[in-house]
Amino acid sequence: MSESSFVHLRVHTAYSLLEGALKISRLVELVKSRQMKAVAITDTANLFGALEFSQACAKQGIQPIIGVQLPLVMKEQEFEALQLPSIVLLVQNEKGYLNLLKIMSILYGRNPGPAGPVVSFNELSLHAEGLLCLSGGVGGPIGEALLAHKKEEARQCVEQFLQVFDSRFYMEIMRHGEVKEEKTEEDFLDLAYTQHIPIVATNEVFFED
Repeated sequence: MSESSFVHLRVHTAYSLLEGALKISRLVELVKSRQMKAVAITDTANLFGALEFSQACAKQGIQPIIGVQLPLVMKEQEFEALQLPSIVLLVQNEKGYLNLLKIMSILYGRNPGPAGPVVSFNELSLHAEGLLCLSGGVGGPIGEALLAHKKEEARQCVEQFLQVFDSRFYMEIMRHGEVKEEKTEEDFLDLAYTQHIPIVATNEVFFED
């Protein structure tokens, strides 16, 4: 696969506070230098860089993909958890962008729990139109269930996402060399093939190198 045919769908910029260090201007320079036609930013729980990113991409003829890494609770009682799984949402069209703004308003419209700002799956399901959803890999709710050896719970979780997103739901595979990724990849693939879910490979980017 050539660099120009690959699109990064999980990039954190410096707006992923205390996580990323990649300035948007530099990100766009790198994408342009590698002749990539599009790139997504998916900062953690915010859209602070969306406008700057869109404008910078437009100047360079690059397709901007607006997204977010979204902390999510599958059950209402999980709001008080210390750590939460996350998924990735990507804007598909104008309706999706407006819905993502609504989701972010919900995220910051309540007092954050111990894990920080979060939305529930029920809240997400009310504003899912026009959005693409990546499963979150080992850090998502499906991965969390697989790591706990709860395959039936993982399957039920997949079905919940399919009911909301249908063909706009993607099983996310990562290969960062982590043991937990190796342990769960086969299960992810089995779920994807069984449920006819498209698979995407992502590399979670925080830095230039």
